[in-house]
Amino acid sequence: MNLEQVLVNSGAKFRKEILAMPVVALGKSLQHMTVRKGVRGDETVGGYDSDAEIRPYVSTKNATDTGKFFGRTLTTYLGDVVEEFDPYQLFSTVYGESFSSLTDRKEADVVKDMALAMAKKVASKIGKALFKAKRNASGTKTMDLFNGFDTIAATEITAKTISTANGNLFIYETITAANAGDQLKAIYAAASDELKEQENLKMYIPQTVLDKYEEWCLATLGAVAYNQTYAQNKLHCNRNVDIVPMVGLKGSEYIYFSTKENMLVGVDQLSDAEKAKIRECDNPKALQFFMCLYWGVQFESIQKEFLLVARTTAE
Repeated sequence: MNLEQVLVNSGAKFRKEILAMPVVALGKSLQHMTVRKGVRGDETVGGYDSDAEIRPYVSTKNATDTGKFFGRTLTTYLGDVVEEFDPYQLFSTVYGESFSSLTDRKEADVVKDMALAMAKKVASKIGKALFKAKRNASGTKTMDLFNGFDTIAATEITAKTISTANGNLFIYETITAANAGDQLKAIYAAASDELKEQENLKMYIPQTVLDKYEEWCLATLGAVAYNQTYAQNKLHCNRNVDIVPMVGLKGSEYIYFSTKENMLVGVDQLSDAEKAKIRECDNPKALQFFMCLYWGVQFESIQKEFLLVARTTAE
């Protein structure tokens, strides 16, 4: 059996594995977020809050109703990629040797590595779009597929649902190596007490901010016992806060202080609506890699108890 036929057959056989590869490849980013599976289109998410409290016992009911549901919509959009490729050129890139010499490799190994090479490229574009993507149904890029966290935050700030008055927005100064620690500490200090008490607290920042923070730590905290390494992954004013550099925040003014549970990534992964195929096409020298999948992000809650958005420009 030639290479083309191996890929075509295995593309159908290992559909689920191929579809899962973008999620797997984005593991470094998604480990700090919550992946919600089975989302096709809109799904209502959010939280419930109330001022309910225990009181001295009374025989009458005197019921209270102080509850509020903060509903939000996690929307995933269907996207696709159709990429023609020369299987022999791609194969030599993946394995570094000719197909004919690999007589001991199994069909599963071939398609797994070949599909992974394609899916990793798809995943890299999704990773960069997690924050700055802006939905454009007529677009042709991953950045057009869904609304990223920065886009959602900007919309909420315009609507005044994220604001300094609401306690879920903080304006910080331009970060330099001389003030990085003080600025990140100020962002933490601006968060509500309820948010600070949450578990899995994370501060999502651009890599450039982390670089400046590490320089600040080295210059300012060099003699502190816990500051034994140059690399920093905790906030110095609270060692329970993870500092998470995100490739998608490159060039962004936004910094997010929240929890892993509040940063939602919607995918399908469960239905036949998502597709993955390697198929023959009208080019006799090429095959087509076809993938069709759902993707989207959302904050589960924008209330101050769960989220603080920081940026350098005022409301």
